[in-house]
Amino acid sequence: MRPPPPPPFQIMHESGRGAPLAKVQFQNSYYYKKDTELFIAVEGMYSGQFLYCGKKAKLTIGNVLPLYAMPEGTVICNVEAYAGDRGKIAKCSGDYAVIVTHDEEKVRHRRRQHHHHTTVMSAAPLSPVDDGAKGRRVADAAASA
Repeated sequence: MRPPPPPPFQIMHESGRGAPLAKVQFQNSYYYKKDTELFIAVEGMYSGQFLYCGKKAKLTIGNVLPLYAMPEGTVICNVEAYAGDRGKIAKCSGDYAVIVTHDEEKVRHRRRQHHHHTTVMSAAPLSPVDDGAKGRRVADAAASA
């Protein structure tokens, strides 16, 4: 009897990081195999959840969408500064950004981080929906106070 296949999504801890990681399996588009990727887990993700990436994904917690596909006021984290750089902005545990406006003529988007720093970005970068998971940082901060 074969063991059951692993779930398409697992939450794991890596020593040295404050935020938990999400181990996600995707079906390879060219070969009959599965690709495993690591993401920073966002608040509200759970093991066994199905995660979708791309412009056709629905706006739910954990899905990865381009900035132009998200409405204003969406809370995001791990934002790419440029398309394909694998996330450089709002990447820490508990860090987040909010989409403030969309400028359709210039294909630009304005986002604001939680410390009120506002930046204008292009439309192509991708980002997961919701803020970054805090891991054990809340408990550690309460213990040291």
